[in-house]
This record gives sequence, structure tokens and C-alpha cells, in this order.
Amino acid sequence: MTISAYAVKAPRGTLAPFSYDEPALGPHDIEMVISHCGVCHSDLSLIDNAWKNSSYPVL
Repeated sequence: MTISAYAVKAPRGTLAPFSYDEPALGPHDIEMVISHCGVCHSDLSLIDNAWKNSSYPVL
């Protein structure tokens, strides 16, 4: 399954369209459809690598 999202690829970067392939669901996995999403301050801290532990791309 191909996932379409937005991601930041470097500290203090700009969100840009990003897609990746997800493996097939296993017997203990679920699939959800997300209709709305928000950005909180901790998301911004991850984008900016404020805590020095971000792993890019940040989705």
C-alpha cells in the first residue's frame, strides 16, 4: 500500500508531499482513514529538531 503524506526532510525544512510503501497489514494491524489532522507545538519541535532527536523524514 502506498501512503501519501507530507514530510520534512531536514531540520527547519518545509513540509512537502511525500509517499512511501507500507507493507501488507498483519493479523494484529488495523487500517484507519484519517479525515482531519492538526499540527501542535511538539510537531514543530520535531521539524526544527529542537530536542536534538528527530529522525528525518519527519512525517
